[in-house]
Amino acid sequence: MKRLLSIFLGFVALLSCQRNSSALSSEDALEKSRAYANIQEYEMATDYALMAIKSAGGDGQRSLCLSHLAALDLMTWRDVQAWEHALEAEKLARRTGVDSLIAEALLQKGRVCAYAGVTEEETRDDEALGYFQEALKYARVAASVRQEVESLYNLSQVYVNKNRFNKIIDPVLYKAAGDYLDQGVELASSEGLSDLVGKSLIYKMRYFRQAGRTEEGIACCKEILSSLRDTDFLQLSQVYNQLVMLYALENNADESAAAHQQYVYAMEHYMQQKADSRLQEMESAYKASVQESRARLFRTLAIMLLLLALILVAGILQSVRFNRQMKVQNIQLTEANRAKEQLLHLVSQDLTSPAFNKELTDSIRSMQGLSEEEVRKRCQDLLKEDSDLAAEVAHYIVSVRQEREKTASGFGLTSREMEILRYSSEGLSAAEIAEKLFISVHTVNNHKQNIYSKMDVRSNVEMLAKARSVGIL
Repeated sequence: MKRLLSIFLGFVALLSCQRNSSALSSEDALEKSRAYANIQEYEMATDYALMAIKSAGGDGQRSLCLSHLAALDLMTWRDVQAWEHALEAEKLARRTGVDSLIAEALLQKGRVCAYAGVTEEETRDDEALGYFQEALKYARVAASVRQEVESLYNLSQVYVNKNRFNKIIDPVLYKAAGDYLDQGVELASSEGLSDLVGKSLIYKMRYFRQAGRTEEGIACCKEILSSLRDTDFLQLSQVYNQLVMLYALENNADESAAAHQQYVYAMEHYMQQKADSRLQEMESAYKASVQESRARLFRTLAIMLLLLALILVAGILQSVRFNRQMKVQNIQLTEANRAKEQLLHLVSQDLTSPAFNKELTDSIRSMQGLSEEEVRKRCQDLLKEDSDLAAEVAHYIVSVRQEREKTASGFGLTSREMEILRYSSEGLSAAEIAEKLFISVHTVNNHKQNIYSKMDVRSNVEMLAKARSVGIL
């Protein structure tokens, strides 16, 4: 049973492992979160980011997930949470000593400082510059080109931000913004990072628009539009929104209105695209839920079937054990019955047919008044059997003798009257009994009359019949 129980528990553990293995790993959950973030499904992206943090295996993976979560918080206006997550990401990254993780955490801290403030009093541009410059340093040590380009782009945007509340553009700040942006584009181009080269155009639009360089800004927008697909509705809406403002700066109402119409068209299709994507995700989640329900049902049925099989096996083993015990008991009972039958056969030969073995009859009769131990010894000498059988015969004889004496005493019969009763049962006449007992026939007949009176009978036949019925003979 213990072995069967161990097998059952092992099977349950195996099913549990298979069920747990179906859960997303931290890396897979983080990848899904990034995919949702790219289509601005920030709530779903946040859910997967939290899942990635929960299943993260170490400080490094956890730091990476927290940095990503901080970026999502910033996109959904959760500035306080973004700052806390970025701080925790930096703490874990510095504990690991991995430069690229430290750079990523510093980038998120800088972005919170650069983009969280709305009013001039809330700005933390100088603090953001410090974090981005430190992130640039760690990115270069880690030889992470992407993080280096991202740091340069963000430094450019901080200098653009420092001019946003100035009535007159500060040329020093504006030049610094342009220099960092050019360095980022040059590095991305030299490394063949086309996606980052394209991303720089988004920063350039704002950079050109701030200084009133509308022609360059419009050219930049058109360059972006030429590189986008017709289905990139989110990016299209952002570019057309910039064109609306650039054409407005040129007082070109017609082009501004046309750009606005394209912006509305792109936004409508983006929202439809987003809804379709959400519907597809819901369908996928439903299918996954159905599959998981089926798998859970299968596991439950498997466990129940295994449990029933174990109960059946245990019942069979218990039945086999019980049958074995009953077989042993039957053998023992058969042997006991055989010994008892042998004993009863030997004793009954003496009781029912005294002439069968005169020596045995005389010997048993001679045992009157002897103790059970003396009777056992005589039985052993007479039967020539083992001591156990002799003991059982002796015990039976003594028991019968005691029972008969008890019954005889109830009638008030004397020992001499019992002797005459037994000889009469053997079919001896009064003369033969007198000869055996060395008394006269008259004395034998007197004893018989006393027996008749005590047993309330009227003849020798009635006397013997009653004696046998009450167990005296």
